[in-house]
Amino acid sequence: GFRGTFNDITARKLVELRLNASEGRLHRAMSGSSDGHWEVDLRTGQSFVSARFRELLGYAAESEDPLKHFDPADLQRLVHPDDLQLAQTVHRDHLEKGTPYDLTVRLRCQSGQFRWFRIRGATDRDATGTPNFLAGVLSDVTDLKLAEGELEWHVMHDSLTSLANRQQFLARLT
Repeated sequence: GFRGTFNDITARKLVELRLNASEGRLHRAMSGSSDGHWEVDLRTGQSFVSARFRELLGYAAESEDPLKHFDPADLQRLVHPDDLQLAQTVHRDHLEKGTPYDLTVRLRCQSGQFRWFRIRGATDRDATGTPNFLAGVLSDVTDLKLAEGELEWHVMHDSLTSLANRQQFLARLT
């Protein structure tokens, strides 16, 4: 004879199917964008950056590099000195006050060159409001920033003489 037990695991299998579907949607969405993904566990300090995040900064997707085991303190090394205070303020205000985590800063790439990036994120908080996770995306906006600079130059300078356009300059001051 045989003896045994049977357990109904239908509910668990349905949860697994929904989780797999959700992960698939997230993967397709991230693959369809040019953004890199990052996440920090604020309780343990452990963090993750996606292969695309590393690629945007010039690192090989799967190589052993400084971003492989990213530490949030590395931001001080990556952020342009002129942008560091803004980055720290946005980070602190988001965690303490819940303000949007959305900033545009220059980051040092593996080549040593600085490029412009937009960093957006959101915090997952527990029932008491304590932040647990901070996660978001990194987008390279260098081409946009260069185009903005060129457009501003054309607005501020007369195209015929290349001299400062006094009317536009004064209008921007008011």
